[in-house]
Amino acid sequence: MYEQLYAWLSSQLADNDVFFGLVGASAIGTVLFLARSVPAVLWGLAVRNLTVELTVRSNDPAFEWIRLWLSRHPYGKRSRRLRLNARGSVDEGEREWTLVPGEGFHWFLHRGRPIALYYVVDERRSRGRFPMESFHLRTPGRNQAFLRELVADAVRIGSLDDRVAIYGWFGFWQLAARKRPRPLETVILPDGLMDLVVEDCTWFFGAEDWYLDRGVPYRRGYLFSGPPGTGKSSLVLALAGHFARPLYGLHLSAIGNDLVLAESFADVPRDAILLLEDIDACRMALLRETGGGRGKHEGGLSLAGLLNAIDGVASSDGRLLIMTSNHPERLDPALVRPGRIDLKVPFRLLEADDVRRMYLRFHPGQEANAARFATLTATPVSAAELQRRLMGADPMAGLCVEGTPAEAE
Repeated sequence: MYEQLYAWLSSQLADNDVFFGLVGASAIGTVLFLARSVPAVLWGLAVRNLTVELTVRSNDPAFEWIRLWLSRHPYGKRSRRLRLNARGSVDEGEREWTLVPGEGFHWFLHRGRPIALYYVVDERRSRGRFPMESFHLRTPGRNQAFLRELVADAVRIGSLDDRVAIYGWFGFWQLAARKRPRPLETVILPDGLMDLVVEDCTWFFGAEDWYLDRGVPYRRGYLFSGPPGTGKSSLVLALAGHFARPLYGLHLSAIGNDLVLAESFADVPRDAILLLEDIDACRMALLRETGGGRGKHEGGLSLAGLLNAIDGVASSDGRLLIMTSNHPERLDPALVRPGRIDLKVPFRLLEADDVRRMYLRFHPGQEANAARFATLTATPVSAAELQRRLMGADPMAGLCVEGTPAEAE
């Protein structure tokens, strides 16, 4: 067969001018195409083999280090193509913003060495005002030392910001806000409760070797439970500031299925605090056995998936998990058993002495007024309600009717 095909091609090339022209044109086109692609191929080989590239995506905490580094770099201050990044609340006076080189390609010098920056925003993976972004920095050479020094510079700049970094889940972890640390003493709790929690946190954050020596997974879980407004979330924020830990807040209503839940837990970095607020407010099919089994509810999220995310074989170590609940009696016993919840912290409404201490936080040194305010305030009362009264122009207003304590609201 090969001899026949060869004979036919030879006859066509010899006798058929049209066929000969088509073959010749095709050959020339192929040669020209390959010749044109040679520089691109060589350039690609040179870039891959003679440069070092650093990629940082916005679902990594390091992204904010590089963003801040770029905003303070001389090139970031003179670039004519910029992107504005703003976070926080104007009403709370916490609005922050930075200007960094805009999307696309940039190049600049850093310590006399060229850096090519490519800034990408992936609109397909963005969620509302939280885009999925990435920085790609490339520099000549085959050694990582220069980029490692750059990252170290970025870390040093980022460490100057002592505010608490708060991350939210939007299909990926994204920095949602930075808040000034709240001093522990501003959270008014029953006597002894604050010391109990702080001592346990202090021990846990320094006990990694203790866990490893005993073959126990290095993680710990707390359950803060009690009526609304008693300071559960306030204490979480205060702990994050006191121990300089990032806070990752996850609402189970934003999770579509067990795989996404596992991904969200796995992406929480070591030494972070993971907060599940109002765990009892989620669908009861998730948190309690119903119908004789622990089946999935409509969203595809199951109790088994949550339990595996907390302490399954693939769960990450090094993080502190805190759940808050207004109704702990509604939670499935499997969710709060030892090993998943190691410390249960009950919060209660404030009594008279707690009211006195909180008054002194707002009006230091006014011992007499504090004692009178505590006497006139109907207790027990939530910290949130008491704070509302103390923020008024006259905290005593409405508390006394003809010399008797005001009635509870």
